[in-house]
Amino acid sequence: MAIETFLSSSASPWTCPAGVTSVQVECWGGGGAGYETTTSYPGAGSGGAYSKKNSLIVVPGNTYTYVVGGQSTDTYFKSTSDVLAKAGVNGVYQGTVSGGQASDGVGDVKYSGGSGGYQNFDGWGGGSSAGTAANGNSASGIPGATAPTGGGNGGRGFNGSTNAGAGVQPGGGGGSSYNNNPAGAGATGKIVLTYIIESTFTPTVMMF
Repeated sequence: MAIETFLSSSASPWTCPAGVTSVQVECWGGGGAGYETTTSYPGAGSGGAYSKKNSLIVVPGNTYTYVVGGQSTDTYFKSTSDVLAKAGVNGVYQGTVSGGQASDGVGDVKYSGGSGGYQNFDGWGGGSSAGTAANGNSASGIPGATAPTGGGNGGRGFNGSTNAGAGVQPGGGGGSSYNNNPAGAGATGKIVLTYIIESTFTPTVMMF
């Protein structure tokens, strides 16, 4: 069994190896950035969603486009109608944003990212991305949300002395900030391909 992990996009498409006729595809959307205000009520970014296609038919030697979503950008493999994980949402002023939604993704198994909240003055932690078997978590204060297995944590919020933190790859949301201190960036998503390479060996028949 072979596993390939893509942590960023590439100008070159993926070339299907010889002996491979189907792949399992896992995608995480990018996380949303935290919001930065001059005074108060900054909202944190939310986490990216997760989508898995159990078996996507491919042809050896053919090439397939993929996009690993950056901040607040969707992730997909082959096309947006084949396997797609929705991105988290950038934080807003005095508001809560939902994580990337499983219902908007494409795949056989889908989970949503954690939301990004807010509070007066102090920043708020970013939502985590979804895991491989659970929805992402939402922060309950300044610390970023802890992700379920396979997901990325949310970044911490600004607390008056420590800067807001970026989300953790794959797809963690960034923490929010105020008083013109920088907010945390949303983390890039991820793609994981898992496949079996079938033997192409042809036995020689001996004639007696």
